[in-house]
Amino acid sequence: MSKCPDNCKNCHEVCDGKPKMLSKLQTWGILLLIAIAGCFMMTLKQPVSESEKYFSYPIMGTVCSVTFFENSDISEKAAKAVYQEFKKVEDMCNIFNPESEISKLNISADTNPFACSNELYALLIYCRNACKITNGAFDITAKPLMDLWGFYQKRNTVPSPDEIKNALTKTGMNKVIFNDAEKSVFFSVKGMAFDLGGIAKGAALDNAVKAAKNAGAENFILNLGGNIAAFGKNKDGKDFFEVGIQSPRKGEKISSTLKLSNSFCATSGDYERFVTLNGKKYSHIMNPLTGYPVQNMYSTTVVTEKGIDSDIYSTAFFILGKSEAEKIAKKAGINQVFFIFPVEDNLKTYSLFIKN
Repeated sequence: MSKCPDNCKNCHEVCDGKPKMLSKLQTWGILLLIAIAGCFMMTLKQPVSESEKYFSYPIMGTVCSVTFFENSDISEKAAKAVYQEFKKVEDMCNIFNPESEISKLNISADTNPFACSNELYALLIYCRNACKITNGAFDITAKPLMDLWGFYQKRNTVPSPDEIKNALTKTGMNKVIFNDAEKSVFFSVKGMAFDLGGIAKGAALDNAVKAAKNAGAENFILNLGGNIAAFGKNKDGKDFFEVGIQSPRKGEKISSTLKLSNSFCATSGDYERFVTLNGKKYSHIMNPLTGYPVQNMYSTTVVTEKGIDSDIYSTAFFILGKSEAEKIAKKAGINQVFFIFPVEDNLKTYSLFIKN
């Protein structure tokens, strides 16, 4: 998750293969990000070599960059297909768009069972299973806690223990009733809501990779706001891509690198999105088990075979810490995890390589 509302709403439309901005951006932060990136439309930039094509565009509250090492026809076809897949997930999972499917679910599911599309229901079932595997650390019902702490509605003071206790009564996947036959969900407690910000980008990357391959692309790297997919060969013909892990306390400095080959990685960090309450910064990464933001971790990076898993486990491991993460990683078949956490006044980097 970069986790600036991962699924906040930017409206785009694909016209003649080119995404165009149709509405005002949701926040000045996104406007600034896009201005810096200099890409208000999907843009083909000058290739470094004849076979290297680079595209970028704003989507899902961030900026996506896509590099293909293919001929122009395949690259442009694949870039359009990738964008369309990102847009589908954004339209389905955007909690800030009242017309999105997840918003309609959140509004009504505590009154009547909500019948989901096949795509949304499959995603929710995946989230339910992930919650169980991570012992409750990954929980998409944490939205009431995010609201309480001021991530979606402004506040200036730290919530009281009673406020947190009350919000926790509205969270927990065990309070969601799933009906597989009807593909519906029902909230058994009033005020519950799903937040898919911690999984939407990973799911979108999975769909985008399939779309790129269906368009004929074999060699490419996709970067969706820090969630990365790398497949095939790089510009030098090597079958891996070097990816840098940003230092969480030293600006643009890279703390370490990893080699990504036909796989995905995601980083959850406390440095890109936070609130300041009573003069103290609190990370947006919420521990749904306690109701408090995580305070003892700077970033966690996970390499997986699925984009959706990289999103899930980078968040869960950030919350659980390296000891519990190692146990779950072994069971889940994850063999690369990178932690950066505070030790006195310094940063400590811990790389976890597991033989499964």
